Amino acid sequence: MILNWYNLWHFVIIISYIFAIVFFFIYRNNKNLKINLNIDVKDTLFTFSMFSIIILLLSLAIYFRILELNPIKFTIIQISFISFYFTVLIAPVEELLFRGVITSWLIKKTNISIGLIVSAIIFGFVHLPNGSSRISLLDLNWKLALISGISGLLFGVTYLKTKSIVNPILLHITSSMIFVLFFGEL
Repeated sequence: MILNWYNLWHFVIIISYIFAIVFFFIYRNNKNLKINLNIDVKDTLFTFSMFSIIILLLSLAIYFRILELNPIKFTIIQISFISFYFTVLIAPVEELLFRGVITSWLIKKTNISIGLIVSAIIFGFVHLPNGSSRISLLDLNWKLALISGISGLLFGVTYLKTKSIVNPILLHITSSMIFVLFFGEL
């Protein structure tokens, strides 16, 4: 079997769903299951289920030709830089701003549903210029904005469900890395 990006993408999908199913049954059978270091397995499993939803949505986008697999051949140095970029600079800052400040403030001023939806829309719009060479309505990255908006909604739900900013940060890092590596967009 030749390893290409489509095979690798399917491998990622299969592994993520295997983990989701295994963790679901572990959680279902033991609701008080905890891991050391005060990591709540229930919250981790919820975060992983949100990741599985993101994988499913990206898979549907590939199937319906909304997105095409377009991997960029990265060097190890470039992958290291991108990993650092998302892990240290982008994901924590965006999550602290959007989930920690904007979503929390909107929920206090309105309600949970409106706060989550409005913050997700804002999150999507912030990503419109990514990859654009100029600012015009046609040149803006509407696909990335839509995916970012949906992801932002899932990040917000994760933040509210787990009551921790760490889980959406990890979810954000992982989904962004997958998006960059498989779809070639930053």
